[in-house]
Amino acid sequence: DFFSTATSNDDSFWFAGTAFGFATTGQMDANLLECNDAGAATTELTRFVYDGDDEILLYDQDGSGTAAAIIMAKLQDGAVVTAGDFFIY
Repeated sequence: DFFSTATSNDDSFWFAGTAFGFATTGQMDANLLECNDAGAATTELTRFVYDGDDEILLYDQDGSGTAAAIIMAKLQDGAVVTAGDFFIY
């Protein structure tokens, strides 16, 4: 997906907990999101990575493990993403 006008605090990302292995619902824990310019998870806890350099949101099922991250969305230039923008239902 491509988001041309995603704005932190105005827009949000919603993911089905059963599809992504989350047992709880509500706002996502902050330690599950990493924002960096490398587009790679650096901890085993990370599940979502926002590559600020390329404006790409990725899902990584095992964080810094061996499984490849999957591109979920391309955001517009200058987009800002925070853990407060993510919800599990």
